[in-house]
Amino acid sequence: MEWTVPLQNLEIAKINIDAPTQASKLLSHLSYSDGEVSFNCLSILLPLLPIKSYDAASGRLQLSLQTVATATKLQAFQEMLINAVTNNQRSWFSGKAMSEKEDIRHGFQPFVDSSVIHLYCPSSSVSVSNEVQIYSGKEWSRGVVSPSMFTVGKQVRLAIKFQGLSFHQHPVTRVWTGKFRLQHRITAILTS
Repeated sequence: MEWTVPLQNLEIAKINIDAPTQASKLLSHLSYSDGEVSFNCLSILLPLLPIKSYDAASGRLQLSLQTVATATKLQAFQEMLINAVTNNQRSWFSGKAMSEKEDIRHGFQPFVDSSVIHLYCPSSSVSVSNEVQIYSGKEWSRGVVSPSMFTVGKQVRLAIKFQGLSFHQHPVTRVWTGKFRLQHRITAILTS
């Protein structure tokens, strides 16, 4: 398992966002620095949360954010991302007109909405790249997600690696369209 920061210990001001780089897509890398300790990626460990819904066909997973502290921390993280794009748009996206913060917010695909966190966790692939660490029945294993792990009402604790902000580009001009989302991967699932 990768190093993860428990959500309750996460300090939003210690999250770093790099300028976007072009690979297969335009992506701003996220990292975390806490004094002399520096993580080259941002991975967090959520508290135990109940499953609101899971669609095995699409991999869409929704968890209920039970406590105000959890919802507030994740909403602050989301707001920090919107602020970073708003404040850096001139240097990050040359040739694109400046947008107001509300337009930037409108282009962002939120991962936290009200008291729900929206995640993606595919279950149908047998690819090694989709394997996760699984803790269940007092044992660790590695495997592909089974839909039975995400029954509504069941409580899970997830480790999530955030690869960065993914910016949608026009297919011809390669100019940022104003749409973006937080790209993530669930790396571990802890169940009772």
